[in-house]
Amino acid sequence: MNKSMKQIMEKQDKTTLVVARLQDDINHLRSELNRCYKKVAEIEKDLFDSKIKDPKHYVFNLIENDKVAYKELIRKLNQHPEFMLARKLEDEYLIKKYEYYFAIGDCFKMIEDDRKELFTKDYLRRLDELADDGWFMYHLRAPEFDLLNNNSDFEKYFVDIISRDNYAFLDYFLAKTLNPGRDKNDLRLKKINDMKEVISNLKDGYYSSAARTMFTLLENDHTNASDIKVRSSGHQRSKEINKFVTDLESKYLINAWNKINIYYKLITSSKDNTGVINRNKLVHGYYDYVVTNVDILKLIFMFSSFKEISFNIQIRLDFKEDLERDKALLEMINKNR
Repeated sequence: MNKSMKQIMEKQDKTTLVVARLQDDINHLRSELNRCYKKVAEIEKDLFDSKIKDPKHYVFNLIENDKVAYKELIRKLNQHPEFMLARKLEDEYLIKKYEYYFAIGDCFKMIEDDRKELFTKDYLRRLDELADDGWFMYHLRAPEFDLLNNNSDFEKYFVDIISRDNYAFLDYFLAKTLNPGRDKNDLRLKKINDMKEVISNLKDGYYSSAARTMFTLLENDHTNASDIKVRSSGHQRSKEINKFVTDLESKYLINAWNKINIYYKLITSSKDNTGVINRNKLVHGYYDYVVTNVDILKLIFMFSSFKEISFNIQIRLDFKEDLERDKALLEMINKNR
């Protein structure tokens, strides 16, 4: 590793650490807010008429239609420390949330620029060649692996590195992914536990079980990235993801998605494709294909590369949604002050 690449990777580590700390702060504030909201809900029960079934709707209706009643309600709520704490935490959460959005946006741009500087045309071409064989390495932020001098038998070379010392490399590679910090979100914690289960089954040789769980994780991220709220096919989701990926304006991620999409169609096809694991037949239990550790490793690295794309998409969708909601709420409050 040359000095320039080492400096860039150190810069990346520092920047991603700042983002991770902001995310951890947000998770903590969200947890504290939820705790406050439960207490405030109990206070509101005493203040509101028992006939009011939806307190939130009632408050918004007051903001729009009865300014005097709304101010009187706030005066009463302000007498309770729990409500005052909730307002303080809401302000902190709002500030921290947009600090995070700006920081993650800068981080995305940094990674994009670093790849342009560090990845040669030959290295990018090699990434595409490996993807054609089911090895997705697009999550790399720097040319950490010597991909150019192992053209003849990359799979043997790479699997040997990863599987040493009972897959110690995977423990290192997934360390951040498997650490929830102060995140209390049940869905995200379940995904973390699912990935831990994959690694455990891989180490114990239960490859079919590991593959089933990996397909579930892939499908969940595929669904989230498409932002489709109703039950849909993989083809429908991919069409939506195409639109979002184009909006990312990143040639690197657009190319990565195109390669991933081609392979995703192969592994979720209704028919067998030689040398490629088949999700549908594996999940439904009628399958004579012998799943190997190589299949699991390919799925893990495919998931990691797709995760960067889906994360970029999700952040943009969340930012847009939060900005529109917060703007509308602030306009409503300011109008009725």
